[in-house]
Amino acid sequence: MVVRYELISVSSEDEESIKQFRKEQPSILEIEGNGVCWISEKNRGYPQSLILKLDQTSDIFRIDVTAHPQLIPSSMTVHFGQPTPGKHRHTTGNSYDADYTQKGTVNFVEGEHVNTKQTVLTSGEAQYIRFTTHGFYKTSKNAHSQD
Repeated sequence: MVVRYELISVSSEDEESIKQFRKEQPSILEIEGNGVCWISEKNRGYPQSLILKLDQTSDIFRIDVTAHPQLIPSSMTVHFGQPTPGKHRHTTGNSYDADYTQKGTVNFVEGEHVNTKQTVLTSGEAQYIRFTTHGFYKTSKNAHSQD
């Protein structure tokens, strides 16, 4: 079963590159569920992250991640977040009020081998999922150090 979600937070975003990618590669976003197209700002520091809020707290067993074919992160960690009752760091009651647990790490680049599709097999309950990239793979087509 595909879990529905919405993108609620990004550390940086290159809106022009996203528009261009959606125009050039619309079929990549035609996946079951909600496709998230995220490209970090040009020449930003790392780590970079995004947070998804699930429609409801769900048991998660598998997450499939597809990287942009030319803007590949070197690695990514996946954290599950659950709100802690009575614990409010912010008055808005959002993802900042959640406690996160690392659930997996994927490496898009190992030696000279690059794989733009990765799967995280895990088990746990989540209301939020945070993806954090820890660098980028240098290519001639990634002149602005993005992922």
